[in-house]
Amino acid sequence: SPSDTPPPVYSAPVPSYSEPARAASSTPKRPREKSSTSSSSSKKANTGGSGSSSFYVYTDGSCHGNNHVEKSAPPAGWGYVVSRRGVVCDEASGPVITESGRSGYIGADCPSNNTGELSAIGQVLHKFATDPVLKKSQGDLVIRSDSKYAALSTTGVYNGAKNRELISTCRGLLDKVKQDRTVRFEHVKGHSGDALNERADYLANQGAAMARNLPARARGSYR
Repeated sequence: SPSDTPPPVYSAPVPSYSEPARAASSTPKRPREKSSTSSSSSKKANTGGSGSSSFYVYTDGSCHGNNHVEKSAPPAGWGYVVSRRGVVCDEASGPVITESGRSGYIGADCPSNNTGELSAIGQVLHKFATDPVLKKSQGDLVIRSDSKYAALSTTGVYNGAKNRELISTCRGLLDKVKQDRTVRFEHVKGHSGDALNERADYLANQGAAMARNLPARARGSYR
């Protein structure tokens, strides 16, 4: 039955990373924000500029009903956007999975906004740790998150009592990526007009919507 079919890790097939072209004529259009009634000039994305070789990644998490999550198991999701030289070159989203052994599981023990934020960081670190083209590429990795909790937990500055397995996964992946490149985290204010932060928020909400189609045990309501 459809409910027994493992969901995909991403909301849509995402091609392997390829170097974005430098020519202005080949630069794809910037993705549209989730819901904007203002002109595009009021939404700016700090992608590092067309001359920067660093990868700039915006991550976000979402939870539709972030209260008493251990019992209610609301749908939660994650999303990220990757840009380089001013060009968006990759993006992905998916649901927060809490069932060990199911596709997409990286250690979350309940669906929540925090596990969505951590999952977004974990998923993009996994991408950089395993994608063969990315591993051969050069350039720092800059992860921009609006969650200080997720960033500080991943870097080891914060050691809380919750989400330990998921945090451990993120830290292990961070160590792997650091073998290939310098990684640094930057805090961005959510919903402040940055186009790529808004795009990551949209993708995280798409991931949470995907979680509604999961069997109950896959998003933690059996706990």
